[in-house]
Amino acid sequence: MPLRAPETGGGEGDKSPNSFTPLTPVIPFAPAEATLTLDAQSLVWFGISGGAAIFAGSLLYQRYVKREARAVESRGSFTLFAILMVCFAAAAFLVGLLTAST
Repeated sequence: MPLRAPETGGGEGDKSPNSFTPLTPVIPFAPAEATLTLDAQSLVWFGISGGAAIFAGSLLYQRYVKREARAVESRGSFTLFAILMVCFAAAAFLVGLLTAST
């Protein structure tokens, strides 16, 4: 993320070695005074994303760590469904970011 010094409006400014201007992150396509606020819809999407990620983790845990019989006998279906849930979790997270109001 690119950084920039805040505008001081003083022409050349103070160039002494003791002067310090903090750097602030630049958010593309957002005004400098914009702050990110989460509304109810964004929180729901983040919750769905977290739930899908936890479910995918539990499927992978059953298949590769605990080695439950039904998970091992299913061959690749537990892994495939876990991969799909990770994709769904990532998509829900992105939707949550997009629905957050600036």
